[in-house]
Amino acid sequence: MFVAARDDCPWVSAGLMSVPAWAGDELPYGALVAVPRRSSVLFTPVRGARVTGEAVVVCRLVAAMYGDAPDPCDPGTYWLLDDAIYPVVVDEAQRVTFPVELQSVVDSLPQIP
Repeated sequence: MFVAARDDCPWVSAGLMSVPAWAGDELPYGALVAVPRRSSVLFTPVRGARVTGEAVVVCRLVAAMYGDAPDPCDPGTYWLLDDAIYPVVVDEAQRVTFPVELQSVVDSLPQIP
């Protein structure tokens, strides 16, 4: 997971669409992204079928950061793919729901040991 942050700098959140450049490599499956504070952007590249477990971790971290933020921005976690952003939902039972538009991508993700 990567974090871009600078305390007391609300412009960091504007870097959300720079995630592909920050990742430094191609993102064929996109990335999970979040902006829990105006002063931070979190992202993790989607590399394989482990995205479900990664989404749970990211959602927990985002909730904690948003809850403690002096500059809250957005409590959500999203999947950035090809310049589109889709919401990712993790319920209280830790079940992950991806948007129907991403189902073919989720189904095609490689299994990584």
